[in-house]
Amino acid sequence: MVYFYLRGDYIMAKKNSKTNKKRVLNIGIDVGSTTVKVLVCDERLNELFSSYQRHFSNTKKTLIELLNKVE
Repeated sequence: MVYFYLRGDYIMAKKNSKTNKKRVLNIGIDVGSTTVKVLVCDERLNELFSSYQRHFSNTKKTLIELLNKVE
């Protein structure tokens, strides 16, 4: 599993070292004027996760929250 967090102006990713399982994921991110949308698909483009959330002008924090919901 990958954990996302904010460091300064950057969104960082940290891999959980307990997991050795490797997967290819396709992630689509749309940051609009009012919402952030995330779509995650596997290598065959089967939808694994999708969500959107209002960001109230805090786009990075909202994106991190959505990405951390992906399992």
